Amino acid sequence: MRVVSGANPKPQELYEPVFLFNTETGALAFDADGLVATPAAHFVTLIGVKSLTTDDIVAEYGPI
Repeated sequence: MRVVSGANPKPQELYEPVFLFNTETGALAFDADGLVATPAAHFVTLIGVKSLTTDDIVAEYGPI
């Protein structure tokens, strides 16, 4: 899984799941297939966060 950061992040046709982090607004979106044609789902805005990497994300699988 990758994180693409920038003022207007795009998935870059990676063909894999990717997080898109807007460094200007703090918006974090998830693109399940990494394709530009399929819109990413914005799911949280991170206030005061200016950078984000894969080291900042922990994914756990299983029941909540």
